[in-house]
Amino acid sequence: MDVTLGGRMGGPEVGATFLPGVVAVRHRLKAALAPVAVDGVGLLDLEVWIGGSTTDHGAGGFAATMRYSAARSRLLLTVAVPHEHASHTLPADAAQEVAGWLVRGFAAARVPRSAQGLRLDPVLAALAAVRTAAAGTGA
Repeated sequence: MDVTLGGRMGGPEVGATFLPGVVAVRHRLKAALAPVAVDGVGLLDLEVWIGGSTTDHGAGGFAATMRYSAARSRLLLTVAVPHEHASHTLPADAAQEVAGWLVRGFAAARVPRSAQGLRLDPVLAALAAVRTAAAGTGA
């Protein structure tokens, strides 16, 4: 399965803290999800929006949304993290936090009706493995 991971940073301080973590997690996700196959999903598109001093993504609290396009074989997960939560993360822990937010968001997001027939358990297992690996290395 192909995977993309993008980060939308809510301020320069957030980018300095989390961008290296997003890049590290992206590499791990590509490796972890390469052997995973889900009928109907060719691309898993992940986005993490992290609140900062300029824009507080997730100002109402942690939020995750999922969308599915059967025509494009694309599953999109967007995770919004409030500035209050993100501001307590040290740069050394950024990859672990990003991976954890993806796991939490994937587990919490309401699966759209069009995607309810998809077997997404292997995707969640791969995300959890990436989180565990990030926790073990600190990167």
